[in-house]
Amino acid sequence: MRLSARIGRAVGCTVPLLVLTCGWLLLQLVARHLHRAEDDHLRERAAAVVPDARALLRAGAAGRPKAADARERALYSAALDVGVRVVGPDGSFSGGPQPGSDVPLPARTGAPVTVHADGASWRALARPVRTPLASGTRWVFASDTADRGQQRLVRRRVLVTTVLTTPCPACWPGGRPRVPPRRCAG
Repeated sequence: MRLSARIGRAVGCTVPLLVLTCGWLLLQLVARHLHRAEDDHLRERAAAVVPDARALLRAGAAGRPKAADARERALYSAALDVGVRVVGPDGSFSGGPQPGSDVPLPARTGAPVTVHADGASWRALARPVRTPLASGTRWVFASDTADRGQQRLVRRRVLVTTVLTTPCPACWPGGRPRVPPRRCAG
């Protein structure tokens, strides 16, 4: 086999592997970036609902059901883009998109975690809520479907790029079979 044929085959095998490896690294970076952005959003929303969660716990501990209902509505309207669950001594309030109440959640999370429920995944963040009358935990949930869709898009693009960088064997130097020259019988 000629040297140019060997070099062509080596490059033909190496380039798609390099593209696939770089694509895998890119996918990991994109996933990490998307999780970080969603985690920052969860932290912002968790901080935004603190006053309403405290007011809800105070109203529940004071035994004022009408005030608790009003505080539940205020809490729900403060976090329309995420799901909120406040677990206190008098029970729990939940509103917005989130996994079902039967899904087991970690006891406490200092950082956002992924919760899987019924084929869907959620990013969840738990923070304590303390008042002089009662204390509890506020959970903030965000669906993970947008992140998965973007990761699928990046994965597809990497695979298409890998396929496009893979040369066909007939294009490699020396890739076509040589036909021996015909000899005359005479």
